[in-house]
Amino acid sequence: GPAAAARQAAESPSAEGWRARRAAVVVVDGATRVGTPLAAVLAASGVGRVSVRDSGLVAAGDAVVGGATAADEGRPRSVAAADAVRRASPLTDLRPVTGGAVPDLVVLARPWAASDPTVAGWSRAGVPHLVATVRGATGVVGPLVVPGVTSCLRCADLHRRDADPRWPRLAAQLTAGEPPPSGATVTCLLTAVTAAVQVLAYLDGNAAPVTLDATLELSPPDLLPRVRHWSSHPECGCAQREQRAAGDNGP
Repeated sequence: GPAAAARQAAESPSAEGWRARRAAVVVVDGATRVGTPLAAVLAASGVGRVSVRDSGLVAAGDAVVGGATAADEGRPRSVAAADAVRRASPLTDLRPVTGGAVPDLVVLARPWAASDPTVAGWSRAGVPHLVATVRGATGVVGPLVVPGVTSCLRCADLHRRDADPRWPRLAAQLTAGEPPPSGATVTCLLTAVTAAVQVLAYLDGNAAPVTLDATLELSPPDLLPRVRHWSSHPECGCAQREQRAAGDNGP
């Protein structure tokens, strides 16, 4: 109807680009103060199916503009996130991705997503995935991992280990339990919007996202993005897979 036509005109200059977004499937893993607003922004931007995964309950600290509200405290996070997406875009498909279906992209919105064991599963399945989270007071977007094409999250961890041998022990401590909500509201929302830009750039295919082989870090007080590049690490298996793929595609 008229509302949908107006939304299309505002969000996408071409009907073809709008149809591509409407056909896209994005999973947001983590109904956090970044993940839920991000899911709402993607839905409002035309992504047709946005599924938010989270098995926890909403705590008082989870409330954020565009995400969970104070009234959601005690409710399942996934349900509160679905309501937030529905408020932004009532026609968005909220169904979980099941039955062997593969999403176009997964956004890892948990605080220490790089060390999440589910990441290896997405890599093995060949599903592109993007980190979007706040660690301490800093927003982190990226890397955007395209399995077999770019460096992976383990590559970044190995580079951190090379720079600081204590990193593996520190990472284990940080991921031992569920961290409290972190980051100021402005940091969380800017991280969510920055991640949405990267997701849409990937789905639209008009330009290479900045976060391929890189992360954007948003640190207070100015929150201006700092780019850090992550090449494939020679000890990581993904580098070997890329080399094999390049050899298969050679002359």
